[in-house]
This record gives sequence, C-alpha cells and structure tokens, in this order.
Amino acid sequence: MNLKKKNKVLLQHEQLHFDIAELHRRMIIKALAEEDFNKHNYKDKLDEIINRVWIEGYRKMQDKYDNETNYSRVFKSQITWNKYISQQLRNYEDYRFTDIEVSLISFD
Repeated sequence: MNLKKKNKVLLQHEQLHFDIAELHRRMIIKALAEEDFNKHNYKDKLDEIINRVWIEGYRKMQDKYDNETNYSRVFKSQITWNKYISQQLRNYEDYRFTDIEVSLISFD
C-alpha cells in the first residue's frame, strides 16, 4: 500500500474515533431528554448518565474499535466498524441537537 493510501486509511480510522465520540454525545442527549429529573435527584441522575454513557460506554467502544481494527491495519474490520457507526449515528439522528433544557420544577 502506498503512502497516500495509508494516510487516507489512517485518516478514516481517526475520523471514526470522532464519530464514536459524536455517537456517545447523542446517547447522552437522548438519556437527558428521557430522564425524569427533579430538584432532588438531578445531580445523581446526571452523574449516572455521564458515568454509564461516557466514562464506561465511550471508552470501552474506543478501545474495542482500536483492538478489532488493530489501529486501521485490519481493513475488513475497519469497514465493518465504519458501517456500524454510520448506522448508529442514523439511529440517534433525532438527538443531533446541542442544546437541551431540563426543568427542575417539581409539583410533588
């Protein structure tokens, strides 16, 4: 493989790291939008969402991606991951927005 092609493959590999981060950002937005926050539980619920989605899920997926693709060297696995993340981003397309408002008013 020539240097130009190697650089293109490596750039695509690194782009997918960014896409994995975007996927997990969308997962956080979805979890926030679906959570039932109130003034008593919001800190614990925020911590749980961030821990579950970002700290655990994101890091595990990034490591699995690098291991399975051997840092872009396993071309077939790289293609599989490209397709998988692309589909996941489409699955979370409704959560592309970057602003979310959470009300902490509790009428109970």
